[in-house]
Amino acid sequence: MTTSIHGMSARECEVWATIESSTACLVRRDWDAFFAHFHPEFVGWTSLRPTPVTLDTRRKWVPFMYASVKIIEYEVQPLSVRIYGAGTAICHYLAFKAKQRGDGSMQLEREKWSDVLLEQDGRWLIVSDSGGPVDGPATREPPG
Repeated sequence: MTTSIHGMSARECEVWATIESSTACLVRRDWDAFFAHFHPEFVGWTSLRPTPVTLDTRRKWVPFMYASVKIIEYEVQPLSVRIYGAGTAICHYLAFKAKQRGDGSMQLEREKWSDVLLEQDGRWLIVSDSGGPVDGPATREPPG
């Protein structure tokens, strides 16, 4: 069943908590904790790259991409959380990001993501994702 955050089951809330937790780790640049949310066989495809990448590639590039920016705010908004069978889930969500560049300028970004998670040893791990910045400027304020 596709749900909104208000109608999520307890298991769907567990899945969504993984997305929120990984986002919080990204904001505070806790790379070990961030990548602990990923499955060892992760393969993902951001809109910034021409081909999918492995976890090793993601480990190299994500810290580099955030080295010269400070994330002021990063809000994720679930659009759909769906669990298939005993241990596979797909999350579709929007992300609104406010960041400060090294030169002090501010930038608002909006992104859309689809993540696939597997339940392993009682934890939900991101095994794949696809998404990235939405074309055009962030013309809408984050919800709330």
